[in-house]
Amino acid sequence: PNPVGGPLNINTNGINSSKLSIYDYSGKRIFQTAMQNTSEVYDFTDKPHGVYFLVIEKDNCKTVKKIVRY
Repeated sequence: PNPVGGPLNINTNGINSSKLSIYDYSGKRIFQTAMQNTSEVYDFTDKPHGVYFLVIEKDNCKTVKKIVRY
């Protein structure tokens, strides 16, 4: 769900071997992983309220989603 208050379930719709990064509003990367599965869970519980950016990269394709932490 977005806005998120706790764990965020990330599903890449069958695309695996993607690079997943999460950035805070200032552009600081707070999480990065190489996804070997098509889903990942990131827990926002301990993060401050605000806007974050989820970036999924695969080959030459990049998808950016805005996440709101309430």
